[in-house]
Amino acid sequence: MPIVFNGSLDKNKCEVQGDVAGNAVVNFASENCELFIGPDCRLDGFEINFQRPNQKVFISGQNALRGQIHLTAPNTKVTIGARTRTNSYIWMNLAERDTQVAIGADCLLASVRFRTSDSHKIIDIATNERLNPPGDIIVEDGVWIAEDVLMLKGATVGRGSIIGARSTVTSTVPAQCLAVGSPARVLRTGVKWVE
Repeated sequence: MPIVFNGSLDKNKCEVQGDVAGNAVVNFASENCELFIGPDCRLDGFEINFQRPNQKVFISGQNALRGQIHLTAPNTKVTIGARTRTNSYIWMNLAERDTQVAIGADCLLASVRFRTSDSHKIIDIATNERLNPPGDIIVEDGVWIAEDVLMLKGATVGRGSIIGARSTVTSTVPAQCLAVGSPARVLRTGVKWVE
């Protein structure tokens, strides 16, 4: 069986359209969570962990994915557009409430790590102000993210852009750009990638 479900299915909503190739594990440790997997997906060694209430994962269809999604705070959401695929394992951690990772259609991801927060708050002693709030991560359609890239809270990668290997993305990379480095900086504009 390609998907193994653990936990309370009766307290959560699951919709899987058609057959899913490969092997995946979905763990429900909470309730009021929602999973949608579209048709013609291949999930190899893929694991989704719902750990708090009101979490959602939507995988559009015709995807080939490997990796882990950890939803560890309530009201978190992951969306992956159609035909997006991974060449190696991805890892996502949504550790603070009301955050999301949204990946568009037709993207290619290597060994990418996504973190919508630092998982620990840093507070200014004088003002009691939080210095490191969480943030969404947005990857628009047709993006190529190369090997060992770290996508951090507040990062956005515009349509058709390329992120070079071992980069750290902390802010916005415009559409059709090549960005590399830590933090990632735009090296060229007006580019596209072809497989």
